[in-house]
Amino acid sequence: MLDKVTRISAITLIALMIWLYAEGATRKQYTVTLTVNFVPPPNLNLLIEPSSMPVVMTVRCATSQLQQVKNLSLTPLNIEVTTAEQMQDVKELIGSLGEVNSLGITIERVDPSSITSAKVEKLQTRELRIELEPPPGTELAGQPTLSHEMIKVTLPASFASQLEDFKMRVKIESPSLAGVVPGVPVDRKLRVTLPAAMANWPNVTFSPEDVNVTFAIKKKEDEFTVSLVPVFLSISPTLARQYDVEIDPESLSLRDVKLKGPSDVIGKIRAGGAAADGAKVEAVLRLTSEDLEKRIQAKLPELRLPAGVTVDSNLPLIKLTITPRLPN
Repeated sequence: MLDKVTRISAITLIALMIWLYAEGATRKQYTVTLTVNFVPPPNLNLLIEPSSMPVVMTVRCATSQLQQVKNLSLTPLNIEVTTAEQMQDVKELIGSLGEVNSLGITIERVDPSSITSAKVEKLQTRELRIELEPPPGTELAGQPTLSHEMIKVTLPASFASQLEDFKMRVKIESPSLAGVVPGVPVDRKLRVTLPAAMANWPNVTFSPEDVNVTFAIKKKEDEFTVSLVPVFLSISPTLARQYDVEIDPESLSLRDVKLKGPSDVIGKIRAGGAAADGAKVEAVLRLTSEDLEKRIQAKLPELRLPAGVTVDSNLPLIKLTITPRLPN
């Protein structure tokens, strides 16, 4: 019985060896197209070019391994590199991968076998301030508020030294002003763009790409020159009984007074009449007891102006004569 078992085991072993020999002797050549990704090691930020490429790999393997070889093409193979020199031998890089090496296949050749124009460079991250740009002809009222003061920019180290005082751009486009009331703060989500000098730099990324901005636009200003502004005398009733004040006929009105202010108010002043209600312009010559005692001969008038309106021209002195009244 033991001899019979021994004979059967020996025959099985010999058959297995013959099968293994035959399988090895029938190793054939196969070609498979792979997608290879060149990636940096963990915690290392590198620019790698090319970062991905198709590779045609020719291998010699047993028929039973063919499906495993084909399976290599189903997902990209990630190959870690730190220098461009490593990419000169693509065959060695692929052969060093665990998922390839564990198959026990023979890699006969790969195409391309090397990448002569490979580039590996460190990437640096810098922070750049934001510059808010209103549309042409529009001014902002006060300081805008941004959700981010700085933008993180990642770029090749060879370009990082050229940043100088660059600022990221956040442009308020005209459509963003639809429905905006001058002087009233509004919130807008706006896109961030690179400064013009960096627009053509390769491999530059930044974050975030949008920021929330709260801003208000200035009320539009206008100018208008009032040809004649009447001068009114202001003196207390008590002092008026003690002094006679006579304004020089040439000083009864101010001529060509240039005003600047909100366009809606300036428009009312320009219209005049009833349309100028609440937007009248007057000159007041205010005399104090000291002015009267000194019997001054000229004084600057004060202008009564609507809110937001300022004088943009020099005012002349008002000439006058002060005479004390004789007691009765």
